[in-house]
Amino acid sequence: MVQVNDEADLPGALEYALAPSKEPAVIVEELLVGREISCEVLCVDGDYHVLATTDKDTTGSPHFIETGHTQPADLDADTLAAAHSLVAQCLAAVDMHFGPAHVEMMLTDSGPVLIEFGSRMAGDFVSSHLVPGSTGIDFIGLVLRQACGESIEVPASSGRAAAIRFLTAPEGVLRAFSGIEAARTVPGVEAVITLAEPGEQITPLHSSTDRLGVVVASGPDRATAVAACEQARDLIRIEVDPAAPSAVSAAAPEAGQLPARGRRVLIIGAGRGQLGLIRAVKRLGATAVVASLTAGPPPGLKEADEAIDVDLLDPDAVAREARMAGVDAVATSCLDTGLEALGAVVDELGLRGLSRAAARLCMDKLAMKRRLAEQGVPTAPFREVSAPEELAAALDAVGLPAMVKAADLQGSAGVFKVGSAAQARAAFDRAQSLSRHGTVIVERFLDGREFGAQALVHNGEVLHVTVHGDDLADGGLPIPIGHHVPLDDSELASQARSVTAAAISALELEDCAVNIDLMACDSQVYVIELTGRAGANGLPELMSAVHGLDYYELVAREALDLAVPEAWARREPWPGAALALMLTDPDAHGTVTAVSVPGDLPDWVQDLSLFRGPGDHLNGFTSSNDCLGQVVVRGQDLPQCQQRAATLAAQVSFNLQEAR
Repeated sequence: MVQVNDEADLPGALEYALAPSKEPAVIVEELLVGREISCEVLCVDGDYHVLATTDKDTTGSPHFIETGHTQPADLDADTLAAAHSLVAQCLAAVDMHFGPAHVEMMLTDSGPVLIEFGSRMAGDFVSSHLVPGSTGIDFIGLVLRQACGESIEVPASSGRAAAIRFLTAPEGVLRAFSGIEAARTVPGVEAVITLAEPGEQITPLHSSTDRLGVVVASGPDRATAVAACEQARDLIRIEVDPAAPSAVSAAAPEAGQLPARGRRVLIIGAGRGQLGLIRAVKRLGATAVVASLTAGPPPGLKEADEAIDVDLLDPDAVAREARMAGVDAVATSCLDTGLEALGAVVDELGLRGLSRAAARLCMDKLAMKRRLAEQGVPTAPFREVSAPEELAAALDAVGLPAMVKAADLQGSAGVFKVGSAAQARAAFDRAQSLSRHGTVIVERFLDGREFGAQALVHNGEVLHVTVHGDDLADGGLPIPIGHHVPLDDSELASQARSVTAAAISALELEDCAVNIDLMACDSQVYVIELTGRAGANGLPELMSAVHGLDYYELVAREALDLAVPEAWARREPWPGAALALMLTDPDAHGTVTAVSVPGDLPDWVQDLSLFRGPGDHLNGFTSSNDCLGQVVVRGQDLPQCQQRAATLAAQVSFNLQEAR
């Protein structure tokens, strides 16, 4: 919210209002001049009860941030009656007879005028602290009992008073609070709560999330409650170091700040593929809440702020837990398993990101291929097979060799290349047993060059499509163990970008990262599969190296709708080549006793991560889950990158104790 004084202010005000919003439009309304109050209401059995009326202190123009609340409001009988009459009109307008309401209004010369009305309790510690302090009524308890079906009665007010004053400080870096304990000893003070941690960036007051703490006090009357509250507030000292200016911060005002402070992001998954995303969310200042089964435990639990123990294969349970956790954004990376859960959270909570319907298309290879074929996007000819007796007809249609795939598994799991009817029957039995739903696809084997692309969709626009080469493991299974940029065929890359954009449109992927697997065969680029999340096996780190930004942060910003185009515009693309290589050892069998890594790393090393350590058991290499780590390097060209990656990988060694 921002006040506009003349037409010259409109463009900046519009940009300011749209930046944190999930909607493409804003409201322009008359500036009300007067005194702001609110009424805290509970509807019971068709009757409404105004539990308390609240005076509001604000910063005034341009943003009107609330800096304090006092109950009861200092009103004469006629003004109080007029305020209650406006409450009654609001409730009647929406036919509300049950539950809490929070009605904000401005007392103007013409009487009370509605600012906004919500069928909820007030925030800002009003419902939890202020109402009980001034009335003796357990507002939250009454609402919960009513929601659980209990018959409730609203008790009479105690007739006391209560006050809240918020803590603020000049812009800079928070060093420390002092005087907190002294403030808590002031008679009448009920709570002193800090809302920021030392080291956090203090930004100018633009919203309620920029406040640093709160003091709550109560007393027999307004004057006593306000005096106690303000005495305690004045005992508190907030030590702030000035933020050091830099060339980067001058060009990008958000650098070094916490632009997502106060936001809560649900991260689907807590495995190694989500570690970078967890760290990026926290760097932006948001609370990182991971959803995952916690047995194990997965490595992300140690780095997340909060964890929800939930099965990602139960999307409705994840959505329920997300609502209870109070998240306002959701994201994932490098993981298909929880994609439908992410979509369920998006749909149920009205958040930004991949819809549940689109997520289902990404998870169900059969439904995906049907949609791609319907929309004219090139994909290998295929047949659905649900019983062994349907195999012969499917093989006649697609030919041999063929690919047999479980339709609902991630990556190369449940995927088999077959060259005969007998192999097809064995592969079908295996794929069907692995599939969660028993669905199997038989499709034509495309004998060509496998590669892929990463993309990001923002507000209906494909922000980028970065085509990358795929380096596959030796052997029968096409398991990617490396990726590189650029592709050595510019015409192929151009066709791939067009096919990728068409596939994204066909599946209606919105406001998400995209990973797509492609095959070039007979001068045509085919889609193998695509999904609405960043790719695994070093691809986010490779994108970071290629584009000169933190790709995990870009994914987090997309979920938060946090200045994504601006962040993309600030990238510093690398002019040469980059390569990600997974560390593997097919002959490694045993328990890790020690790991050796190089000490000083040259600047061309963009990432060196280990996935296994002492105590872990290694059992060769049969899938990407068996990777031991990854390296990401930059170079002038691909041969130099390959040489550098091989040199670095050779300096990483795992000492094993073989099983007896």
